Amino acid sequence: MGFSDFQFLPRDGAGRDPRRFPGHREVHCYLPDFCAAFGLMDAVRLNTRVVRVAPTSTTTRQRQWAVRSVRRLGGPEDGARVEEEEEEVVFDAVVVATGQYSHPMLPSGIEGVGEWRRRQLHSRLYRTPEPFRGEAVVVVGCGDSGTDIALDLRRVAREVHLAASSEAATPAVSRMVANHGDVLRLHPRVRRLHADGRVSFADGSSVVADTVFFCTGYGYSFPFLDTGGAVAVGDGGCVVAPLFEASSTCSRRPWRRRSPSWACRGRSWCRGSSRRRRGGSRRRCPAAARCRRRRRCCGPWRSTSAPGRPPACRGSTPTTAPPHRRH
Repeated sequence: MGFSDFQFLPRDGAGRDPRRFPGHREVHCYLPDFCAAFGLMDAVRLNTRVVRVAPTSTTTRQRQWAVRSVRRLGGPEDGARVEEEEEEVVFDAVVVATGQYSHPMLPSGIEGVGEWRRRQLHSRLYRTPEPFRGEAVVVVGCGDSGTDIALDLRRVAREVHLAASSEAATPAVSRMVANHGDVLRLHPRVRRLHADGRVSFADGSSVVADTVFFCTGYGYSFPFLDTGGAVAVGDGGCVVAPLFEASSTCSRRPWRRRSPSWACRGRSWCRGSSRRRRGGSRRRCPAAARCRRRRRCCGPWRSTSAPGRPPACRGSTPTTAPPHRRH
């Protein structure tokens, strides 16, 4: 873990260990150190909420972006009344890099969620294990957040039940459960929550729990972005389009090459000059030899060149599309 120009190395008081997967406390120590080393905090506005980002003009060539934000000047921790200051600044370009780790996604296949009267939380709200001391906790999902929270809770909780689908129960998770079998237990997916506090699993077993943690991921949400439909979020918050380079032709992009003749769509993670299609066969990019970004596959493509002209690879602007989208 770590950026190439700022290694994730142990430091006195930081508690970082580069030999293993870091926990959230280690990452929390690393990020402020990175900002301090490169002087990034001079360009960061804290306690500021962006409320609207909208174009100032409908024309593409002279378009600028108005960013309206609200900054909190005081708060209850200061013993003063909360004061806010609104500001609007015009920029030539805006990069939305808010990620997808703020809008929780809750599972829809669990019955009785509305009937369960005990505590239900998303992993986004987890901070420390102390409030759950002596409790029986069910953690739904065994991704990075689920395993991290389960290991953190095992030190104070009476029981920790980790529920996951069979596909998600990797050998690493099984070993983790085996090492802490006195407190930590692995179950299949949750089927139903009962009003009396029971949690039923897909194999018919059940446990009585005090808290259920949903470590089920996040979705994209841009409530501040006003683009008139130019940027859309779909598939239940899992897909946002178009991205910076996700255009079928890129003909309206100012960073396009001089004489584009064909464009790529697909995921840019694949290596090599070909990509396996759904049928199992490989379709080779005819211009892969001239592709500047050889580490990225041109993937599913369609020729847009004129008859008789060899297609030119648009390797310098690889596109990214959701893996489930059909071309």
